[in-house]
Amino acid sequence: MRVPDVPAYMALPRACGANPTPIAFAEVYLALQNGTVDAQENPLPTIEAKKFYEVQKNIILTGHILDSLVTQVGPHVWTKLSDADKKIFTDVMQEAAASATADIKKREGELVDEFKKKGLNLVTVNKDEFHDRIVKAVDMASMGYDKRIGTASRRSSKFCLPDSCRLGLTLPQPSPHKEGFSTNTDHHDSHS
Repeated sequence: MRVPDVPAYMALPRACGANPTPIAFAEVYLALQNGTVDAQENPLPTIEAKKFYEVQKNIILTGHILDSLVTQVGPHVWTKLSDADKKIFTDVMQEAAASATADIKKREGELVDEFKKKGLNLVTVNKDEFHDRIVKAVDMASMGYDKRIGTASRRSSKFCLPDSCRLGLTLPQPSPHKEGFSTNTDHHDSHS
């Protein structure tokens, strides 16, 4: 499975019994086409934009990564704003985040239908079972992460997304990009 050469990305295929293969992103299409790799992982909009659907047969909707969009303002700027300006800025950013989230969810729903029309096999997995299997198989500490699983860590922050909190991660501004495996083989059981 093609993944970026990053420990966290390489851990997932290993946990599923696949061999992670770091390949430059620009070479993924050709690697799928010529069989250098049997699978890759990317959000649905990336699969569409890079036309990976032309060289793969399956997309497994695991939702295993949630991206976040974070807006940061340096303290040297923020402290100069009035309270009224800070409120306007915060309100506008929250509105933009909500709008972007709605657009992403809508587009990903459309892409599921479009990929099915193109003849791809889309597989939905039980995300709780998938999550539990990965968490048991991956040594989070070896990648510098703190694995805090449980109800308390899931509810530790008002911005904490349910799936990300199960891994003890807190995301300030959630964006619902659905991440999924996609393969150009007919066999996908080892990835679900």
